[in-house]
Amino acid sequence: MSTYHAAVTWTRGTQEFLRQRYSRGHTWTFDEGVSIRASASPHVVRAPWHETAAVDPEEALAAALASCHMLFFLSDASRNGHVVESYADTPEALTCVLTALRDRTPGVVRWSASAGDESTNDGYVLILGGDAAIKRYWGFQDLTYEVYDAQYGELPPPAAFDTCLAAELAWERASCLFSLGLIPPFVVCDEGWSQSLL
Repeated sequence: MSTYHAAVTWTRGTQEFLRQRYSRGHTWTFDEGVSIRASASPHVVRAPWHETAAVDPEEALAAALASCHMLFFLSDASRNGHVVESYADTPEALTCVLTALRDRTPGVVRWSASAGDESTNDGYVLILGGDAAIKRYWGFQDLTYEVYDAQYGELPPPAAFDTCLAAELAWERASCLFSLGLIPPFVVCDEGWSQSLL
């Protein structure tokens, strides 16, 4: 079992602690000696008691989760023979994905979604250049794990992705994206399979 270490240090100085008039700025130090300034979120503690340029715990948690997801994705891509040139995961990631599909930017777009223990939906689109792409998805639902056919075909026209990009809410853009498939006829590159977990 691995052990992880981080030291959190804060000092009051001359500030009025009992009146809540003290800086929330503090330092995180990790086992290799890297130090990062941290503070309460400006959404939680008003100025001047937070450090605007510091990382807040909520941002750090989001970054840690995104970092774990990225590292898993890179490892999975490498194991499966795919070269990844860059990776971005930000609140605007969905816009980035839709733009890459619309503009036919060569690369891999991967997703992972779940509804708790009820179902999962994972997959990728490998944009090959021009209109050509390979799409595959897999998931778990109703005690069955199913991997669908890997399909080689053409992406929908750019205007279809513009329609998704025009949606106001993120869930509407995601729903629009998942509704788009490759344009038939397409070629099955690798047949799918399913396995009952009963």
